Amino acid sequence: MTNKFYLPKGASGHPRKGMDWQVGYDWVSRSGFGAGLMYSGYKSSYSYSHVDVNVGLAYIAPQFVMKQKVGRWGIEEKFGIGYFKYRESAKGVSESLSGFGYNFLVGAEYYLSDHIGIGANLGYIGSSLPKQDNIDYKDGEHSGIFRLHLDAGIRFHF
Repeated sequence: MTNKFYLPKGASGHPRKGMDWQVGYDWVSRSGFGAGLMYSGYKSSYSYSHVDVNVGLAYIAPQFVMKQKVGRWGIEEKFGIGYFKYRESAKGVSESLSGFGYNFLVGAEYYLSDHIGIGANLGYIGSSLPKQDNIDYKDGEHSGIFRLHLDAGIRFHF
């Protein structure tokens, strides 16, 4: 997370460090332009007064996709606008905020075959969330979560 994150006084741990995952589907024409759908999730936690607080982020958006292939290598660029949700939960109680989100991503992939590749991407997801009552905002500040992510994995093409 690249934004300020306010924790209660006496809290330990930090939600900036957590597990990120991504699932998507892309359709790309022969010209290299296409569309897709991307879901990104994130999970972390912190402790406050001997209570573990779970933090979860979810983002889903349609994507504009561009892909180029050079030999066994593929390069991709994506951007989208969609729905963003922030959630905290502890001891069966949860609170959430949702709003507008946006993303962009660049990636590279090495094709092992026509249907399997190994790839990595670097992306950024930003959001605009409703202002919270218990936060003192400075002029020009707003509520939102901003994440920089690096993902790597196996990709399947069909």
